[in-house]
Amino acid sequence: MRGSREQHGFQGYKLIIFLYVIVLLSPLLGLLWETLHGARGIWSVEAYVKLVEDPNFTSAMVESFILSLTGVAIAIIIFVPSMYVLYVYYPRWMPFLEWWTLLPFMVPGVALAIGYVSVFSSGPLPLVGTPYLLPFAFAVLGSPFFFRACYNALMGVDVRTLTEAASTLGSSPWRSFYKVILPNLTPGIINGSLLVFALGMGEFAVTQLTTGGNLITFPLYMDSIFMYNPQEGASMAFLSFFITWIALAVTIFIIPKITHRYRAS
Repeated sequence: MRGSREQHGFQGYKLIIFLYVIVLLSPLLGLLWETLHGARGIWSVEAYVKLVEDPNFTSAMVESFILSLTGVAIAIIIFVPSMYVLYVYYPRWMPFLEWWTLLPFMVPGVALAIGYVSVFSSGPLPLVGTPYLLPFAFAVLGSPFFFRACYNALMGVDVRTLTEAASTLGSSPWRSFYKVILPNLTPGIINGSLLVFALGMGEFAVTQLTTGGNLITFPLYMDSIFMYNPQEGASMAFLSFFITWIALAVTIFIIPKITHRYRAS
């Protein structure tokens, strides 16, 4: 009797997992159906071929790629050293930094964009209408994910002991950070970087408000093309889903294996 109850409970668990997978995959499958089937009822990859041959699509993709990578670089430069210094030397300030990085969850991205427009529309740095604000905005919007990934890496390594050992051997604090600590934090940095990159590739509202339409990125081009060609717009939306899912898959399945092998060695 007990075995049958456990088996019944397990079957219910599998049903929940199945429904969860269906909910996740249904938007992706719907987009794939729309892009491959089309309005004429003919199965083809014509929409993807047109995208590849469209120079505006390539330009928008390259723009988003460069801006997202720049946002990742800014997040690494700003957060990783500051987290290390606060965690090792000023641990009482770590809760403040954690609270600060959670602000993008409490403040909408539109409010951030309006703040940028108010500050940088005039004065010594009139950056509104240019792409230079976007990497900083991506780094700020992705800071909750980046902070949590790096903080988990800090918690998983005895950073203070490693720093003290390196200092005992005559290493300076920054040399200890670069040579000893940073390699141990690499898995967490990669995790956070992938999430910031995926966010930057799909950010629409901040890009539209801060550039005023002067810069065409991947999500802005997807929005414009969807107005007159829904099939190609759906194919771009599918690519957006695909890029995000690849980043998440790497974060969930590949990075933990790399971390385990690195620590085992």
